[in-house]
Amino acid sequence: LLAKNYFKGGVATVEASGPKSAVAGVFELQRSYIKDLKALNNLFAFLNTVPALLTFSDPGYSTQGMYVQKARVNFIYDQPKSRLALKSIEVIGKSIAMHGYGIVDLKNKRLDIFLDLQTLKGISNVINKIPVAGYILLGKEGRISTSIELHGPIEDPKVKSNIVKDTVKAPLNIIKRTLTLPFELFK
Repeated sequence: LLAKNYFKGGVATVEASGPKSAVAGVFELQRSYIKDLKALNNLFAFLNTVPALLTFSDPGYSTQGMYVQKARVNFIYDQPKSRLALKSIEVIGKSIAMHGYGIVDLKNKRLDIFLDLQTLKGISNVINKIPVAGYILLGKEGRISTSIELHGPIEDPKVKSNIVKDTVKAPLNIIKRTLTLPFELFK
């Protein structure tokens, strides 16, 4: 389908229908490895430059690729414009989850993808089971997350992140939630 072997093992399904000008579909992947996808390689290379405590120590990414428990991408492919609109992206891995959307311009070989990256899933799940501590440390969402953007050539996209800003804001958010905790308890 993609003229390259990006997936290893697991189950992949594609369902699509519609006219050439707007083929709508869903791509699903289960229990597989994603490998040699430049955008993913650049994303993990960027995250590896950030200390493990700020992101995660075991993203499930190895020489085999990134292990994916499940992934689902809703897309619309416009053949005349050679453009793939990624309406929603959901990737659930070992200790990381990504949700987002984007555009892949196949004609100009460029992409613009916006992701919400949720890390430390195991720790977040444990902390969330402690009601007060979970709220104070993780907030209402109950997770540690940051936004990531991938822009540029498909073969070498640039990664832009708010991870530094989110890390600086984290202690302030904890203090804020500690002070507003009594009000939250009465809601």
